[in-house]
Amino acid sequence: MTLRQAVWLGGISGLRSMAGIAALVNYVQRNPLEAEQYPEILRSPAAAALLRAAQVGETIGDKLPFTPSRLTLFPLFGRLMVGGVVGALTYREDRLMGGVYGAGAALIGSYLGNRIRKQIVEETGIPDPLIALIEDAVAVTTAEAVVSE
Repeated sequence: MTLRQAVWLGGISGLRSMAGIAALVNYVQRNPLEAEQYPEILRSPAAAALLRAAQVGETIGDKLPFTPSRLTLFPLFGRLMVGGVVGALTYREDRLMGGVYGAGAALIGSYLGNRIRKQIVEETGIPDPLIALIEDAVAVTTAEAVVSE
């Protein structure tokens, strides 16, 4: 996979932290001939199931009224870490560069996603949870498209 794909998956991690890495695991699971190029953990059916469950949990948790903003310290740090990991796993030619770019893209994705979501809610009056569902769909489908290129 390319550095561009690592950046995209990192950025998507800023929207939904589990979407990028879950898409990468799904890709590895669907492509056994390429799976040997990835760490064992990505080839594990248990890891795939765990990441899918985490993705569902994040989708539900994001809509709860007490869930903190993605821009608060711990959620943002988590998104940067996941973005860095998915970037490093994706760009195997230079894992450090992939990790740095993935984390940077996660930071940008976090801020842009937050701002765009708030702006859409303010300008349209559509309730935030409905916009969040659209954001979920955009993150998941984009991540799957990126790994399928």
